[in-house]
Amino acid sequence: MTDIDTDIDIDIITPEILYDLAYGYSDFKDTWYLYIISNLTELNLPEEIPKIVHFVLIQQLYEFDKDLEKYLIIKIAKDCIISSKKYSELFKNGNGEEELPDLEIPNITQGLKYHTEKEIIKKQMEIIDLIREMLLKISMFVGMPKSINSFMILISNIPKNLFSLGYKRNAITKEDSNGIDTINGKISQDSIHINSIMNDLFKGSEYFKDFYGDENSNDMRKNLISISSDLWYFINNHLYSSLLSFNDILDYKQTSLILISCIIPQDIPNSHIIEQYYQSAINFGSTIEELDNLKQLVSNFNQFIKSQ
Repeated sequence: MTDIDTDIDIDIITPEILYDLAYGYSDFKDTWYLYIISNLTELNLPEEIPKIVHFVLIQQLYEFDKDLEKYLIIKIAKDCIISSKKYSELFKNGNGEEELPDLEIPNITQGLKYHTEKEIIKKQMEIIDLIREMLLKISMFVGMPKSINSFMILISNIPKNLFSLGYKRNAITKEDSNGIDTINGKISQDSIHINSIMNDLFKGSEYFKDFYGDENSNDMRKNLISISSDLWYFINNHLYSSLLSFNDILDYKQTSLILISCIIPQDIPNSHIIEQYYQSAINFGSTIEELDNLKQLVSNFNQFIKSQ
């Protein structure tokens, strides 16, 4: 496992840094970018996110076996940084996402896992969906303004064909009997999906129990209620139910890891939150070694950022 090289004097995120992040932590070969974007959001550095996004949309198309020479990967990273800056400039000049060109796939076939345009677009859309879901879930720790800012940076730096529309979660409202969508009108009794709300609450309750474990979940409920009944109501009925328990995109283990990755740089004093989330990750299948490696990845990256 390699530490991140901090000997740079221009851009914060350089091709060499991208290489170290993507290939220095084999445990996270498919997810490293989620933890880095999470950190950039927490650290209020969303302007660096497009570099990560453009690189990962290409890098994840290749096998993780380092068959590619390092200089080729560095070249891909350099080209991706250039393209991310080009996209940002196009969007700033008022072209909008409809005018943003498709990402160019390097003319390097060695180790390429996807060969048709359909396969490539599908994989890239999956990556964007993972990033979007991560930004939504970490909003509970980094704050909604920071998450929204990163969302806006994301959508302004990718082609429109990679940004899928529509709800990922089951909608809890619908058009009412008069055909008025609740996004444009008041919510009425006819426009509420009762079953969706019930399913969310049930799934959230099960997730809470699995998160803390059978022995600790009741104690945690009692502790939260003793602090504030309203706090417990909000955490249970909104955070755990509709936000965290949704696992169609990020599974529960991945959710715990991305939350841990944005808690670490906060360095909250006298808090047991990080230990609780470590335990939740173990409950969902993580190993101690994996958690130690995640801490090393995040700590190395934060140390690098502070050195700039």
